[in-house]
Amino acid sequence: MKKNSFSLNYEQILYGVIFISGLFLRLVNLGIIPLNNEEARLALQALALARGESSAFLNPDGGYLVITSALFFVFAASDFLARFTPAILGSLICLIPYTFREQLGRKTALFISLGLAFDGAWLAASRGAGSHTWAILFFLSMIWAVSSRRGKLAGIFGGLFFLGGVDAWKGLIPFGVALWAYFLWFNRHGNQIMEVLDSLKSKWSEILAWAGGTILVFGSLFLLTPAGLSGVGGGLVGYLRGWNNPSGVSAGLLIVALLVYQPISTLLGLAGSIRQVKQPVKLEQFFVIWWLAALVHTLLYPAREVLDVVWVSLPLIGLAARLLSSVVRFDFGQRIAALVYGGVVFAFLTFAFQNVMAIYSPGRVAVNTQPQIIAILAAVFFVIISIILIGWGWSTRVAGYGALWGLLAVLTIFWISGSFHAAGLNGNPEANPFLRRGIISEADLLKDTIGDLSELNVRSRTGLDIVAIGLDQPALRWMAREFPNFVFENAFQPQMQSSIVLTTSTEEVVFTDNYRGQDFHWETQPIWNLMTTQEWIQWAIFKIAPLENKAIILWARENLFPGNEISSEVQP
Repeated sequence: MKKNSFSLNYEQILYGVIFISGLFLRLVNLGIIPLNNEEARLALQALALARGESSAFLNPDGGYLVITSALFFVFAASDFLARFTPAILGSLICLIPYTFREQLGRKTALFISLGLAFDGAWLAASRGAGSHTWAILFFLSMIWAVSSRRGKLAGIFGGLFFLGGVDAWKGLIPFGVALWAYFLWFNRHGNQIMEVLDSLKSKWSEILAWAGGTILVFGSLFLLTPAGLSGVGGGLVGYLRGWNNPSGVSAGLLIVALLVYQPISTLLGLAGSIRQVKQPVKLEQFFVIWWLAALVHTLLYPAREVLDVVWVSLPLIGLAARLLSSVVRFDFGQRIAALVYGGVVFAFLTFAFQNVMAIYSPGRVAVNTQPQIIAILAAVFFVIISIILIGWGWSTRVAGYGALWGLLAVLTIFWISGSFHAAGLNGNPEANPFLRRGIISEADLLKDTIGDLSELNVRSRTGLDIVAIGLDQPALRWMAREFPNFVFENAFQPQMQSSIVLTTSTEEVVFTDNYRGQDFHWETQPIWNLMTTQEWIQWAIFKIAPLENKAIILWARENLFPGNEISSEVQP
């Protein structure tokens, strides 16, 4: 009798390495950046659900809230746990291409998995509290179940998808428009997608029943938190309201973010789209229609976020991976020569890019840029001439593949650098466009300062009484959850005698007792709409930008400090 055995092949091992790498990038230092106002709004509602309390904030991210509230109930609420669910779901997204490898091609599926694991926008979506990864994971899972003609799974994944709140509708609407346009453009009879939908006609009642049951059971965590069901209706309502509530994010910032943080998928995706004019493939044609519909929707939607580019990049990554599958090949006789020439192209393009960095370096002192410009032109001229000469006098294959591989190597370094910045794993996180409404830069310093004063006076880091004036913000409320004597007031009262008073930098206060004040940077975000061309280029290369800082003033009673008994009067 044969024993059941399971063996891994190289493909499965590669997917395992990609998944582990993606998981590590999503979990490392996950809680090092404090929650900003948008993230804290969600975390506070999850915390209220965990405590069985009513929340001052209403968000339609039902699935995220249910899971995060369960984590807060079992463990202590923290910044790490507030972002844990998106990180895990974002890692699982990297495995989705494996289920489509027969339709996409095995090499294409691997390239897509790599892109999803290391791309900056996808890392940023996975490392922030929100429902982007929830909506995308179950959207792709639903498509897989439908294409596999699995009615029950399609219903389960569909129900989970609709618990993704507003983000679910941001992805579903463009995809539906793309399907409709695809059916109009091509003959719907004999179409593979139409055949799949026709085969599911007899299972629609089963799909709807399982979807409804999933929403009811999972959306309410087995009826323990009925508020989670708001993710279905509330998501649609929130999406429709977004058409009348502009977010202030410019359409240009989304385009620049695509080019800076996703250069390979964007450029190769565009090249793959152009290729459809001469070499049309139905799957790739659908990808073209899909990314165009997603781009138009994102640019027109007033309540857009920079993170919404993940819906645009999803089909672009598919197109780029299909193109890469045809150009990254080593099955021809002159591959060694092509690799050597690719290394030469890489060296000269790197040299040119280093001179560009020297020109736009923020610490540059020299005014004369002529040497750098000459070096850039010389390097580019050499690459172009070498391509022409090698292709004409030796081999077009060596010239073409070598030049393309060299360019891809340079773009890959630039792409990985941007991915680390988008994930918040290197310097200047405040210049990250994917962070919703900037970052709370000195929240930990403010918290530690209050804790030190409290421990010095009452032997407890959370024991002092604190009042915040005109600062009823989610991020501050999230910090205040650990302080039992923390209250929020709308206006300053002169007779106020609290140990610590927090005010905005514009609040005029006149105390009846002696207080000492210290300012802290609170909400920090780039001034995108005032940046010059040079500042945009510096941001694209070095990820630095001019910043706008909103400060908080901490006022502490003078008798909280050591030596307060010494008179402040000048002695003769």
